[in-house]
Amino acid sequence: SDIDGVAESCFDDERTTLIHEDAVSWFKDHYGSKGKKRNEKPVANFDVIILDGFDPKDGSEKMYADTAFLDALFASLGNDGVFALHVGNPFTIHDPKPDLGVNAPREKFFNILEKHPSTAAMMVYEEAHAGFEEPHAFLAVCKSVECRSRWYSEPVVIDDEIYDRIKDTKS
Repeated sequence: SDIDGVAESCFDDERTTLIHEDAVSWFKDHYGSKGKKRNEKPVANFDVIILDGFDPKDGSEKMYADTAFLDALFASLGNDGVFALHVGNPFTIHDPKPDLGVNAPREKFFNILEKHPSTAAMMVYEEAHAGFEEPHAFLAVCKSVECRSRWYSEPVVIDDEIYDRIKDTKS
């Protein structure tokens, strides 16, 4: 890192917790209602969780229909916590209804999330320049309704908040 006061490697930074395990089992074990390690939380509640596993073509959508996993995921977040994930290609006018075809698991997941008591806000973001040949969609899910006001903030407000958080660099 080139940032003053920060470890050379992000893996050595005290603010970083990297967990390389099966996400479903890990969250259920540590934050689930029946988790055998529930009293051994390895970290304080998370501010942000980024999931990259939603691909209906490979069967990974099963973890998103697992309500015990979603309950544990929400339990692991702080009060203002957010989790985000890639949800595939955005809809086009040529797609069938969302609950049909290859997008049916995604629509089922969206419905489960909308009904979850810990979901305060859900926002979909479409990005045409995500490194794929076609646009892709991402979902942000928040435990606090305040997230929505931050999401829809004016660009100048966001730029100001980013500016306030920028740290000095060694170079």
